[in-house]
Amino acid sequence: MKRITLVLVATFLLSGLTVYSQNVKPGAMVGIAKVKPATEDMTNDQFETFYLQVFFPVFNQAFSSIPISLMKKLKGKRMEEYLEFYVFESLEERNRWFPKPGVSSEEAKQGFENMGETWNKFHEKVSIIAITDYLVLPFSGKSIDLKAGNMVGVYESEFTLEEGMSYEELEQFFQKEYGPAFRKSFPGVQYCVLKGDRGERTGKYTEFVVYESLEEYNKWFTEEGKLKAKQAYDNMREIQDRLGKMVTWVNVNEYIVL
Repeated sequence: MKRITLVLVATFLLSGLTVYSQNVKPGAMVGIAKVKPATEDMTNDQFETFYLQVFFPVFNQAFSSIPISLMKKLKGKRMEEYLEFYVFESLEERNRWFPKPGVSSEEAKQGFENMGETWNKFHEKVSIIAITDYLVLPFSGKSIDLKAGNMVGVYESEFTLEEGMSYEELEQFFQKEYGPAFRKSFPGVQYCVLKGDRGERTGKYTEFVVYESLEEYNKWFTEEGKLKAKQAYDNMREIQDRLGKMVTWVNVNEYIVL
């Protein structure tokens, strides 16, 4: 029951701020919840309308400091068709609302109470499959401003490290070598790595790649853009091959921010 409560609470917090940008910066805590309609007779259009027109406005009033968005999958497999994505500016801020797994602060409880009937409707209309809170690891660049219309790659990974390599060194590799090389080879594309702090992927890593728009994504990865993407990866071939020897991508999916 505690686990279900945490998931519902966090998912609720996810869903409120699509009209605003979400500032993803090193040291922030972000949450990714895999969600879907709670009943088979609920269409995707009805699901999205509930989030965008009913749930978000009420949530934004109750939890104005926690930016949230809904993402819809355009490509990929295995992960759910929709993701909720929410941002706490720091670990301390996340713990202010949820001091322990399955535990809501009095402030969070009051926020849910203030949502009234909308919170009850959320339970009726939304099914939460899984949720993870992640720490945003240091990356080159000050921050990523996530907003509606962005395309987002969410790449859940498992690692077999090089002999003698620690996970701290892996994180340094992403920060100082792979991340800068990726940004240089894919100008305009933003990149960071998330480390699971609570939930389904605790202790595991997820790459988070943001394109300005579907059109920008298509410049790299449609049939017409494949040569451009190939050249970009060739420009970072040595470091890409090094990563490839360590990583297994468990789930690779692309979403659009609604």
